[in-house]
Amino acid sequence: EYEAAIEAYAAALRSDRTHKWAYANRANARYQLKDYAGAINDASQAINIDDKYAWAYDLRARSWYFSDDLRRALEDFDHAIRLAPDEAGYYVNRGTAWKKQKEYSKTIADYTTAIRLGSDDPGVHNIIAWNCAACADSRLLDGREAVRHALAACEATAFEHPSYVDTLAAGYARSGDFANAVKYARLSKRVNWT
Repeated sequence: EYEAAIEAYAAALRSDRTHKWAYANRANARYQLKDYAGAINDASQAINIDDKYAWAYDLRARSWYFSDDLRRALEDFDHAIRLAPDEAGYYVNRGTAWKKQKEYSKTIADYTTAIRLGSDDPGVHNIIAWNCAACADSRLLDGREAVRHALAACEATAFEHPSYVDTLAAGYARSGDFANAVKYARLSKRVNWT
């Protein structure tokens, strides 16, 4: 009930304009409603109150990202990571921005850091795997790593996510194991794509 949350945070802010959590939480509610300009404004208010508030930078960065301002998004993701270098989600978010800019080596680096910090998102493994299997930047191609990460994604989803299984097939093809590439390509066609 994001609209109700926005009203509740507005009421809280009428009584205390220095409540950074109310601004940040309202920014998050606005972000969920795709009101990115409102989210940017509220996150900025939280940052003005506390310029060491990493989550507010991450919220604002995600809103910049969906507003197609990648330069500002990356600046804020960098700031969030400097303030909270052990927060895996911030690396995932910045990696996604790098991916949109086709900076695949930076995407892989951020996603790898997120995994090291404990991210259990199978999509993170899948994106690393796909880049290692089929990236336009040939320096990043690595069949062994593609298979390792694709297997992690597939195992986490019981081999029921078709695009992850498809990535596994591509990883095996990149590594030269064409028997497994064909096997998993066929499996990906049988998995429900809904």
